[in-house]
Amino acid sequence: MSCVFPWQNGRGLPEKRAWKRTNGQLGGLAAQAMAALGREYPVLAGAYTKPKPVFFSRFLSMGETTGIFIPFTMEANVNVDCTDFTIPATMCHELSHLRGFMREDEANYIAYLACQASEEPYLRYSGLMLALVYSANQLYREDPDLYWRLREYYSDGMVEDFRRDSEYWSQFENTVISTAANMANDTYLKANRQNDGTKSYGRMVDLLLAEYRKEKGNQNGTD
Repeated sequence: MSCVFPWQNGRGLPEKRAWKRTNGQLGGLAAQAMAALGREYPVLAGAYTKPKPVFFSRFLSMGETTGIFIPFTMEANVNVDCTDFTIPATMCHELSHLRGFMREDEANYIAYLACQASEEPYLRYSGLMLALVYSANQLYREDPDLYWRLREYYSDGMVEDFRRDSEYWSQFENTVISTAANMANDTYLKANRQNDGTKSYGRMVDLLLAEYRKEKGNQNGTD
């Protein structure tokens, strides 16, 4: 698998760098990132095995599913057919379930933290894009004009990645399989005390805002 990531060079000007990683290498990097995060947060401490790429990943995409955690075997399984830059963050998301974080918003936030703590640019980009997707979507719902002004700062590479991701998932929207899978996932989440069901994914923005306010408060306290 070959991925090209845009790195900011000045104001919104991308510098392209190619990073080639196999799914096995990605799984190892994700496990390392989670283990490193566990050294900072003891609740996440412990050994992590590589997430398993799902052989029939395309079928998961048909159900609009990026990963599956199997509690009976304690295995993190990841859809590797979807857009390449999303895979590292998804791997960390599924690995977070190993430590009992079953809420989807918490798993997304932990994935973001793990990716940002990694020394691997591949993972850092994936985590940032995960956070940006949720934040930008929420901003668009609240203030579309501000959202489009923010988009002017996206690099060409970021815009291209978002375009590819949108095109990929659009082919699976509103099909019989995706509708049934979403209903099943919604029921599963509610059965596990996530009363918002699939809407719980979007609460990641609340965690990101809480992190920002905490950091801002710490900075003001040292001024």
